[in-house]
This record gives sequence, structure tokens and C-alpha cells, in this order.
Amino acid sequence: MVIYLANLISIPLWYFLLRFFQPNLQRVQNTVVAIVCVQMVVIAGLRGLTVGTDTMTYSDIFWSVDSLPWTGLFSYYIEPGYSLLAKIISFLSKNYSVMLFVSAAISLWGIRNFINKTCKNKCFALFLFITIGYFSSMMNVMRQYLALVFILNVYVCVIKRDKWYKTALNILIACLFHKSAILISAVIVIYYILYLSEMKYARQIKLIVMSVALILVVFLKQIISLLSFLDYEYLQTGAAFEVGLFSPTFIMKLIFIAVCLYIEIKCKDKIADDDLHLLRFFRYIIIVSCLLNIGSVSFNMLTRLNIYFTIVNIAWIPNIIELLPIKPKWPMIICTCAVFTATYLLDLFGGGNDIVPYVFMK
Repeated sequence: MVIYLANLISIPLWYFLLRFFQPNLQRVQNTVVAIVCVQMVVIAGLRGLTVGTDTMTYSDIFWSVDSLPWTGLFSYYIEPGYSLLAKIISFLSKNYSVMLFVSAAISLWGIRNFINKTCKNKCFALFLFITIGYFSSMMNVMRQYLALVFILNVYVCVIKRDKWYKTALNILIACLFHKSAILISAVIVIYYILYLSEMKYARQIKLIVMSVALILVVFLKQIISLLSFLDYEYLQTGAAFEVGLFSPTFIMKLIFIAVCLYIEIKCKDKIADDDLHLLRFFRYIIIVSCLLNIGSVSFNMLTRLNIYFTIVNIAWIPNIIELLPIKPKWPMIICTCAVFTATYLLDLFGGGNDIVPYVFMK
């Protein structure tokens, strides 16, 4: 557990140390994010097989892929992107730790890239990445975090208003690592239609879409029971953990949605268009996350899929606080960090998503 606490505490320590030598705040934050991401790659790469729910399972997959011929990769039950990556690494090295290092490096490169492109208070965002529990879950669901890298690229493409084919390409690559990423395509298409196209009666259409989506997730159990091609029992219990609808995280999302709406309505004339666009997009993604929370009451597998959407909290929350018309900002930042630090510590002391105790690979 000490290694996780040291990693967390190192964020303010690196910040104040570098700030003493470097007057440029953005350079300091960029450097802190880079250093701490490297630390997390080392922690994740050196972990033993007992650290993380699926680490041992992925070890078995690694050796199975190693024994497969190259022509057999695409018929293996694991998605072809992960199979190909594991095969290349096993061809270069028979050390499973190399696979852990590479997976962690790709995932944390994606997190660093997302933070740098979407958030001004980068150290705050990185602190949230750890304390909300995303670093812990990264050591549990490796394939999904590799897919998440490209999903985060999708979000950046939408925020930066890049060409549609860049968005489509990143969704395709994400699906090669975890097929559940196909869900993102529907979410992004709906966003393009509702928010980026100039439709008549846009507000009314958004209300209708929201109402229909809410009805669908409320009656999801009945709907899925009619679809024979879906594994009903796996969707019910596949996440191996449950998150209640009225959990603190769900309530927190509702509060931040309300605060975000306040900023968009009351302060829109004082906010740059790009910042307003980012806020609205993240709000939309978090609303989708809330809908999945409602659906997960019946099917807890949706809590695992929800990582694709809740991850934006690490940039959305700092941006909301940054754009709130209050000064000074630091008391709210400290309070937010304190709340998430408390929940992180409780999680670690309570079992830590199977990442406690930390042991090194033998």
C-alpha cells in the first residue's frame, strides 16, 4: 500500500519542487504529469500476478498467444488487437512483465495525452485519475484500458472538431482491443446529430431523445430478456462487483451536471467558445454515464463499460472549477482533492480492487 500512497503524495511534492526552479506553470505541470505517469508505468509493470483481478488471467492469455501460430491469432477468442500485441511482445521477450510494462505505457500515454489536450490544471486532473480509482482499475482490466486510449482520442477529436474519419479510425482501433468500445460509435453519432448539426427544434428533440433513452434503460431488463443473442446472465454478473444507483459517485455526477449547466447558462458570454464546447461535450458524456448507472441496477456488467464515460471526470471536474465565477479557486480544489483522497484511502484499506497488498513480479 505504501507504494500507492508514495505515488499519490509525489504529485504535490514534484509540483512544489519544480515550481521552485521553473517559473512557467504549464511547463511544470507538463513535467509533473510526465514524471508521475512514468512512475505508474513502473508500478504497473513490476507488479506480481496477484496484483489486479485479471493479471493472472492475462498471464495465461499471454502464454496461450505465444504458443499460437501467427495465422491463428485472428481466430483466438481474445480481440485481434490485443492478441497481436501480445504475440509481438512474446516474440521479442518471454518475460510477461514486458507485456505489463507495454500495456501500462500505452494506457498512461493515452491518459497523459488526454489530460494535456483537455485540461489546464493538469496536476489536479492527474490527482483525480489516481484518487477516483482509475489507476487501480487499470491494473484489473488491461484490454479495456488499451481500448480506452483510442476512445480518449475520439473525445479529443470531437473537442478539437477534427475530421470525422479520424474519429471513426480511433473507434475502429478501440474495438480491436475490446469489442465493447463499439458502444462509443452510437454515443458519438447521436452527439453529432443533436449538438453539432443545425436542426430546427433542437432543444425539443434533445428532450425527446433523453426521455426515450431513460425509458430504455429503466426497462432494459425486459428488453435484453427478449434478445437471445445477448448473454443475459453474464450481463447481470459480469463485472463481479456492484455500484448502487444512489452511490456517492452517482450523486456527485448529478451535482456536477447541475453546476455545469449553471456555468453554461449564466456565464456563457464570459467563456470562450472552445471552453464552452468542451464543457457541453463532457456534460453529454457524463449524462450517458448516468444512464448506464441506471441500467447497471439490473446488469452490473454496465459498470465496467461505464469506464469509457466516467473517465472524462478527470478533465471535466477541473475545467468546471476553473470556469466557475468564484475566487479564489484553491479552497474548492483542496476540498475536492480531500474528498477523493478519503475515498481512495478507504478503498485501499478495504481491499483496493485486489491491488493490495502490492508485490513485485518474481
